[in-house]
Amino acid sequence: MLSDLDPSIEFLERSDCSNAYFSYTTDPTGEFGMISANEEGLRLYAAELLRIARTMGRMTKTEPLYFNCREWMVSETGYDLIAGVSPQFHTRAEILAERQGAPAPSSDEPKASPGKPGRVPVKGCFGTALLLAVISLILFASVKGFTNLRSWVNIH
Repeated sequence: MLSDLDPSIEFLERSDCSNAYFSYTTDPTGEFGMISANEEGLRLYAAELLRIARTMGRMTKTEPLYFNCREWMVSETGYDLIAGVSPQFHTRAEILAERQGAPAPSSDEPKASPGKPGRVPVKGCFGTALLLAVISLILFASVKGFTNLRSWVNIH
């Protein structure tokens, strides 16, 4: 796989460095990070990422890999928002589970509901018991409320 990256890197590096422009910036509201680049700048940045991916494939320890200073990389924010890559050698699920302090999810655990991250759908006996408890509370409050309402009507 690593040797497969070399032709891609060589192809992307054929871009003209004198015309390349790449910068990290923000959108007009300042809320979202953006990339401001022309085609040559994006190609050269892609080559940098592939070069780091190739280096990661040969690594055995986790040390940050920093981008080399390039004249076509400009910082519109006044500082480098992304200066390098912190290598991770696990799957996405393992990394996220480690960050949350939980074991990595297995394939037989229930998945989160689409559109609502982190929520597991309520199913089976627990959902039924919860529904019955809520209905019972509503009925109990209604019966108590109607008996008290009748005594209020009799006062007048």
